[in-house]
Formats: sequence, C-alpha cells, structure tokens
Amino acid sequence: MMGERAPIWHTQARGVLFGLSLSTSRGAVIRAILEGTAFALRHNIDVARQAGVEVREIRSVGGGARSHLWNQIKADVLGLPLLLPEAAVGAPFGDAVLVGMGLGLYPDFRAAIRSMVRIRNVYDPNPQHSSRYARLYALFRALYEHVRADFDRLAEIS
Repeated sequence: MMGERAPIWHTQARGVLFGLSLSTSRGAVIRAILEGTAFALRHNIDVARQAGVEVREIRSVGGGARSHLWNQIKADVLGLPLLLPEAAVGAPFGDAVLVGMGLGLYPDFRAAIRSMVRIRNVYDPNPQHSSRYARLYALFRALYEHVRADFDRLAEIS
C-alpha cells in the first residue's frame, strides 16, 4: 500500500478497495486484501511466463503460509498447485544452501534442494474458483490502468 513493486514499479500506487457497498462485511474486505495480493503475484507470474519461464507450481513460506484461506486463494488465483515446505523459512534456507555450495558441501544446487526440502501440504486450485478469479484478475489489471495517473495526481496533492 506504499507503492507497487515488480512488475509495475510505480512508487505512487496505493491500495484500492473496489466494489464496496453497504453490505460489504469486514471479512469481505480482509478477503479482498488477500485476493489483491494474490492477483499481484499472478501479474509477476504472467511477466515471467512472457519471458519464457515455465511456472508449474508455487511454494509459499513465512508467516502468511500458515493461513489455509490465503494458501487456497493463491492456488485458485494462480491456477497452480501451491506447496508448503515443512521448513517455513525462505531466503535464509536458500542462503545456507548457497554457502554450502560455496564450501563444496553441495556440488549440485537442485539435488541439494530436492534432498533437503520436504513438502508438508499441497493446495490444488479449485477449477470453479480459478475460473471466477480469472475474470476478476482481468478487472484487477484494467482497474490499475484506469487509476494509474490518479495515483500520481494524488501524490502531488498530498
């Protein structure tokens, strides 16, 4: 909510809640925040695919990975299986493997990761939810384009 990073790189972008009504519940607002974050992740995956990167699955680590709801939303929005490793740390674990490689302990990065990472849980996308999210994602992407200049104007006023 303090600017958008990859792949947009727009420091003036801010969070937007779209479609609120008098009947919108607190839970619906929280879910919208989770969905918006998943849509931003999908945007990054779309850019990676356009660059020729094949994405077959996603792994989720950190505190947010403890949320069953958010994990399922990410799997549904991305249309990809979301895997939860037993060890919920990300960068520090990868850093340790790279150090081990530098010391000659692991000659093959992929083999080292395969031998050390155990998957605790898999969230498969629900096709019905994925279909709905595909339509909402198109709206999410279009909405940003509609308000992009407004973010800059708001920054000038603020």
